[in-house]
Amino acid sequence: MQGQKRIFVITTTSIYFLDQKSLQIREHLYLNDLRCLSCSPYLDGVIVIHTNRKQVSKTGKKNKGDVLISCEKLFEIITRLHIEYTLHTSNRIPIEILPHFTIDFADRQLDVNFQVANAPIASDSENEESTFSTEVMKNNNNITIVTQ
Repeated sequence: MQGQKRIFVITTTSIYFLDQKSLQIREHLYLNDLRCLSCSPYLDGVIVIHTNRKQVSKTGKKNKGDVLISCEKLFEIITRLHIEYTLHTSNRIPIEILPHFTIDFADRQLDVNFQVANAPIASDSENEESTFSTEVMKNNNNITIVTQ
């Protein structure tokens, strides 16, 4: 399963995913639509933004549902999302750190499971480098993310 590289932008009201070359908006999420954030307990750089978006938006376009992100700045993204969500909604967004969870895409649910091959567990140390490589494998309604 190959992802698409996007520029990730967080504003005071929204999240945008932009095309790297054209800078066109490929996906737009309102902070009000966020339900929770999920990530694994490993330094794999994977975060899922769970949303409350319905299958079809007010404009008639089919929404994609939850968003799966692989990034090197996991803690920074979670922190910034938490800050902006709290300022915008006056609520705290739940953050789940689990070895497996479910993603709701527009047309189906997928189970995400993490397998570890020599992956360090996330720590509080700021001096550690987060060097990791992940491989994402999709099989029917299951996604397995292997971290090395």
